[in-house]
Amino acid sequence: MEQQSRLGIYWSRQSVTVASLASRGPHPTVTEAFTVRAEADQPPAAMAQAVMDAVRQRGIPTADCFVAVDAAFYTQHGLHTAFTEYRQIANTIKFDTEEAIATDATNLAITFSVTDTDANGSSVAVYTSDRAGMLEIVNAILSAGFDPETIEPDILCLARFFQQCFVTPGTMRPLFVVFGEKTCYILSFTDAGHARVRSFVLSASATKTQTLSREIPLTIAAMNTGTAFTGIFIAGSTEGLEPAALAERIGMAVEIVDGVKLTGVGSSMLSDGTGPAAYLAAYAAALSPTRTRRADFRADTIPYQGRRKVLEKALRTVCVSAAVILLAIGLNLQVQVSRHNRAVKDLKAKLLEDYAPVMNSTALPTNQSISKQLGRTLLTLEKAAKGMGSGDENSVVSRLTFVLEGLNAAMQVAEGKSANKIGLEIDRIEIFSKSVTLKGTTAGRKETLAMTEAFKAGGKLNPTHSQLKEAGNRDGFQIGLEIPQQVKPKPAAKPQEAKK
Repeated sequence: MEQQSRLGIYWSRQSVTVASLASRGPHPTVTEAFTVRAEADQPPAAMAQAVMDAVRQRGIPTADCFVAVDAAFYTQHGLHTAFTEYRQIANTIKFDTEEAIATDATNLAITFSVTDTDANGSSVAVYTSDRAGMLEIVNAILSAGFDPETIEPDILCLARFFQQCFVTPGTMRPLFVVFGEKTCYILSFTDAGHARVRSFVLSASATKTQTLSREIPLTIAAMNTGTAFTGIFIAGSTEGLEPAALAERIGMAVEIVDGVKLTGVGSSMLSDGTGPAAYLAAYAAALSPTRTRRADFRADTIPYQGRRKVLEKALRTVCVSAAVILLAIGLNLQVQVSRHNRAVKDLKAKLLEDYAPVMNSTALPTNQSISKQLGRTLLTLEKAAKGMGSGDENSVVSRLTFVLEGLNAAMQVAEGKSANKIGLEIDRIEIFSKSVTLKGTTAGRKETLAMTEAFKAGGKLNPTHSQLKEAGNRDGFQIGLEIPQQVKPKPAAKPQEAKK
């Protein structure tokens, strides 16, 4: 319930009235109602602090707060604008007001309400207040710990009360009157629900009956509604009013309304001397508007930031929640990746146990696929098994094969026959990482050179160096052989470079 509480405050120069509504809706429950009287020359800040102290003593939550200011703080003007859209009126109302009342708008706090619309535009009730005085009230309320969403003229709050809480009997067209301590309010509504209002200060020399007998006809004429009123309902401080005499003078039925009772509370709740009109204004300030926008002085002074703060708080909560969710997702993914890497590591360790003895390697290949490496090795072994070479010209088997092929060519050995035309005798064949050294003797120097030419002609091994030495009637030799390096072709020149 506390989260739904709405606090209505009626602010006048003599007192501040507070009404606490425990729930939203057209007929909320009133839990507290009291008035704090102002001392002589008491500044607004002290009044606001006294109200906050009283609210805290009663344990009233102050989450949502709405203020109605007494008619003594503002002046009402009737204007006509060519616009019907609320936003367009709001953007131009200051210029229209400044032109109409010949006063610098920068010194005024201005708000408005639409009273009627037609094809030619809108009739607007403009409410102006001294900007410095309104700022003092707003800052005082804020400094006391309240953060009111709106600050409205009290007459519009009273209009909202009758619009939401009063049921007009039959087809009667009503005119409403509310008596405050020093002010009288007269209200009516158009068929579209727009409020037409007027307030004036009560005269000390005239009775309430005399005042209404004079002011009601003037008000009806000024409103120019086009439809006659058929009944008058009067609320507030009606002491001394003579309904029968008033009805006879103005020619309409007059009825006194107990506005306090319409809010669902008894007179005992206002036992501290709270005036009925002040209570109704505070109560209506906290009511939610149903048809029209609020006429808000605060929007033209220190705009309300509560909704923005709530939105920022909610957004911050959402961001924190999203961060926590993303962090949880990230941790979950990290755990899965860690498990995957650990599984891959275990599989590689098991694979290396079988890979190492087969491939004669202590590590798995990192620059190529293991399956491709195994497939390539298997193909090489299959070629070697078929007598198609080892598949690797730099291998020991390949180089030894090339040496034997070269020697056979030098000796001119035919298949199935044996011959040794150069009288070759091999003492030693040494195979190194990049070369082969052949050492032995031939029948003579001519035969040795013929053997060297045979290696060159075969193209598999090229003689790189040789040591020749005659030994008796034979020719000794030590020849170095290497597999010839393939020369990479030079890239073709670009057209422009070729032209040059």
